[in-house]
Amino acid sequence: MLRRDVFLAVLDEARRRGLPAAEHLPLTVGASEASDRGLRSFEHLRNIDFACSAGADSLRGPYGDAGGERGVRQCRERADRRAKRRLRRG
Repeated sequence: MLRRDVFLAVLDEARRRGLPAAEHLPLTVGASEASDRGLRSFEHLRNIDFACSAGADSLRGPYGDAGGERGVRQCRERADRRAKRRLRRG
């Protein structure tokens, strides 16, 4: 996975040259930020759940890595709890 600064530099250069960009999204770059920088396609949608979460900042680790595996597990557990509550409500 590319470092954040390298990934954003690649997007900036692709945009400058008028080239489309489709990449794997590093954990340190948010989906909306990458899209704003010209990314047209997110391969595998890795980490998109964090981009869609109102609590994304609280799930991210100190290096912006979404808390690593712990953050991913917490996000999935929260989503599971919300889904169960919705099912109980009918």
